[in-house]
Amino acid sequence: MLNRLDVLVILEEVLLAARQHGIEAAKRSKEFDQGLAMAYYDVLTVAIEQAQLLGVDLDEIGLAGFDPDKEILNTRREAISAA
Repeated sequence: MLNRLDVLVILEEVLLAARQHGIEAAKRSKEFDQGLAMAYYDVLTVAIEQAQLLGVDLDEIGLAGFDPDKEILNTRREAISAA
C-alpha cells in the first residue's frame, strides 16, 4: 500500500516532467506544440489550484516558484509572434 510520501514523490516527478515539457513545447511555434503547451498548462494550473485549496506546500510537489502564466503562456505568445 502506498503511503503519502510515495504518492508525493510520484506526483512531484509527473509534475516536474509536465513543467519541463510544457515550457519546451511553448517555445516551438508549430500548432501541435502550441496545443501541447496548453494541455500542460491546464494540468499544471489544476495541480497548483488543488494544492493551494488543500494546503499542500507547492515545494512538496516541485512547483514552488513556478508561474505557468509566465513560463508557459508568455513563452507561447512569444513563439507565436516570432513565427
